[in-house]
Amino acid sequence: MGETQYTFALLIAGLDVEDDAHCAAYFAAGLEDSVLEDRDGLALATFLRSATSPGAALRSAIEHVERAVPTARVLRVDDQLMNVHDLADRVGRTAESVRLLATAGRGPGGFPPPVGVVGKGVRLWRWADVRPWLERHGMTAPDDVASTLPPTLIDATNLELGQRSPA
Repeated sequence: MGETQYTFALLIAGLDVEDDAHCAAYFAAGLEDSVLEDRDGLALATFLRSATSPGAALRSAIEHVERAVPTARVLRVDDQLMNVHDLADRVGRTAESVRLLATAGRGPGGFPPPVGVVGKGVRLWRWADVRPWLERHGMTAPDDVASTLPPTLIDATNLELGQRSPA
């Protein structure tokens, strides 16, 4: 079986993206297929990883991160939550076009339900739920070539990571 590219993000404690030693160890360990950024004191590593399966991509990334920097501990797979504007930017549509797709005012219907609502009615979707729907209906952006992880894999991995004993 050939390899596929998967995109996902990991939220990591104990990895300081401003610390030169941490970053040097991280990238020296072969994690060049990711980008690091600070998210409120935690590291967010966004991956574009090639593997034979989504599970293999995810497991190998978690293992590599925790092996590269001994203080690093993967807390969870980021849900990559997006509002209408984020989705519109991601797929090269207007926010109104995405809103109409989401409310079945346009398109084939069956848009994934939001995973939550914040503030004054701002609906949020997981990219892993929306992307397959867009793909089925020929609506992904031309440069969106990497596959997302299945939502069930994200949920199961987050459950497993949450049950690990503290380091």
